[in-house]
Amino acid sequence: IDLMRRVFILRDEHELLGKESAGLSHFAQLIEDIPTKEGRLSVLQELVNLFPDQAHFWGHLGRFYSIAMRDYDKAVEALDEAVRLCPEDPVLHHMRGMCYREKAITRMQQLRTEEPSEKDTLEMEDLVDQALETFARAREIDPYQEHAYIAPVQLLLRALDFGFAISDCKSRADFLVSPSARRYRLLLDKTENLMAAVRGIRAAEKPSRYVLDCQAHLDQVYDDYSRALEGW
Repeated sequence: IDLMRRVFILRDEHELLGKESAGLSHFAQLIEDIPTKEGRLSVLQELVNLFPDQAHFWGHLGRFYSIAMRDYDKAVEALDEAVRLCPEDPVLHHMRGMCYREKAITRMQQLRTEEPSEKDTLEMEDLVDQALETFARAREIDPYQEHAYIAPVQLLLRALDFGFAISDCKSRADFLVSPSARRYRLLLDKTENLMAAVRGIRAAEKPSRYVLDCQAHLDQVYDDYSRALEGW
């Protein structure tokens, strides 16, 4: 099992495979080297067939369905099985949250090109909530990992951008204080809380570029601070 993990799962063991890799790969180098997505998928499927009790094998199958195949339903099924096998593993909960996050972002991108109905918007918001709940569970198990805060913040910022894009408001400040933006003001509050929390766990360290990027994006959301404060 350790051999299978090193060959098919780990992304940072390139020296064991006899090959260096430039940049960050989504999957193990041996998987990346298979020329077709279908071929890569078949290997990961066979891995869980041979070792059905290995939670991280299911987790990486779910990641592949989400990232490479964009089949979010099958991704959730695989990640649900991974979490069932190892419910106290924060990494698996994070993977599951990332799947819901990508599904929500993909749906936002689709709705920006349409005239979204209230039902469409509610379905998208439900995906956001599912992602946030899953990330929250990962933080409950291990509250000291920065990515468990930054990943939901990035999603919340995308949701705030989406809300402004589909509104009739001329500025972000006007959007935040509009009666129709109550839901998004709550999302903004969650964003601020998560940013405060991640700064707290890294108080003695220099902020990472991910934290700085999120803070810069958050500053843009407020747009006109005086107008936003007037609205509050």
